Amino acid sequence: AGRERAGGRMRPIGLAAQCAGSRLSSHVATRCVAQRIARRSSAPLFADRFPIYQRTQLDGRTVGGAAIFGVGWALAGICPGPALASLAFGVRAALLFVPAMAAGMLAFAAWEAATRKRRVAESRQSSTRGWDLGREALGD
Repeated sequence: AGRERAGGRMRPIGLAAQCAGSRLSSHVATRCVAQRIARRSSAPLFADRFPIYQRTQLDGRTVGGAAIFGVGWALAGICPGPALASLAFGVRAALLFVPAMAAGMLAFAAWEAATRKRRVAESRQSSTRGWDLGREALGD
């Protein structure tokens, strides 16, 4: 179509508008159908009950993870789900993207484990320090 194309290629703003429009319309349609089905059901298809999540507020990890996910998707130009399916067809982009995605997942898991260990050690140290200070105050 005339305005979006320049020399046979889609202009970035046209591509962004098309992606946003299709994403929004598919999200609205899917959500409407899913909510209708969920409201009529007493339980999910593959579980005993619907999950109730304790955390409902967005935090830095959620926003940061979504941003990294979106940037990675935009830079690679390939969605993670179809990338896995594309491996079966030997799509070159998937052959590069999927190992990079797996490396990112492993790096995150290692970082998460390291920070969890550090937080546990710090909390133990602060709780022990409080006990020692209390003993000092009592003259032990």
